[in-house]
Amino acid sequence: MSRWIFGLMLMLGAGQALADSCTDQAPKALRTRLESQFPDFTFPREYDNAPADVANTRDRGGSSCLGVATGDFDGDDKDDLIVALTALDGEGAMIVAIRDAQGAATVRMLDQQRRGRRALTLGRGNPGLYERTRAGANGLRRWYADGEVERLDCPNEVAIIGVSESSARAYCSGRAGWQWVQIAD
Repeated sequence: MSRWIFGLMLMLGAGQALADSCTDQAPKALRTRLESQFPDFTFPREYDNAPADVANTRDRGGSSCLGVATGDFDGDDKDDLIVALTALDGEGAMIVAIRDAQGAATVRMLDQQRRGRRALTLGRGNPGLYERTRAGANGLRRWYADGEVERLDCPNEVAIIGVSESSARAYCSGRAGWQWVQIAD
């Protein structure tokens, strides 16, 4: 009898280990919609990121899900999401912005990457001024990508899209649409 109880406890514990904090970040209907709209990608999971990055973020009081960031990115006092969808084939990612995640939910693609999903992290930054990194300002990179600006004075929370211990961009939703600035190289 005691072996049976031990086996049951072991199975229940294994089921709990399979729980993923990313699934709690968005309603099931929205996760299903994203996977239907972008069939080559899936909603992120904790294990899409390096275990050390997840542990480091958790130790600093953050979420174990580095592929989703929540904030009021458009200033309408409703929660919006930034989601790093994970490629089903390969190491890529598609980053999408979701306005009004609990309601009508409009979806817009912000970026797509062919590789590097494991190091990709999303976060939220405070409203304010964000300026292009000195590397860009000093001419090491003279060109601007689509939507990129030199300075960004955002009245709303910003979405931070970064690569662990490397580069980061601040994205702001405003009248001109989504604009971004490279804030770390």
